[in-house]
Amino acid sequence: MSWQPGWARKNYRLNWPERSLEKTIASLSPVQRAVIGFPPPGHAYWNEYTLATVAIRYKPFGLDMKPYEDAYNARKKNKADMKRAARQEENERRHWAFPILGGLAVALGWKISRSRWHRAVN
Repeated sequence: MSWQPGWARKNYRLNWPERSLEKTIASLSPVQRAVIGFPPPGHAYWNEYTLATVAIRYKPFGLDMKPYEDAYNARKKNKADMKRAARQEENERRHWAFPILGGLAVALGWKISRSRWHRAVN
């Protein structure tokens, strides 16, 4: 299989001065990019690796990665907060005695781990 001669081949040659596809994509807004199939900010596609690789390819042409990075950081923070809340809720639900005996256990230096009470070792 070989390259089809024409616009596609010229666009991906490293010495091609125009690189018009990259320039066009970099000049569009995030909404316009989403219309042509570029994942929008906040999409699950974006992670540290994809942010870095897209920046390497399109930043020289003026692509602003800030909306994508901000949305990724907000999603990551929200995900961590949700995990923390779910973990706390699970612990409280799993240990029915926690509301009753929790204050006493804390006062005595005990803590809950899985389904057992044990002495907190610091």
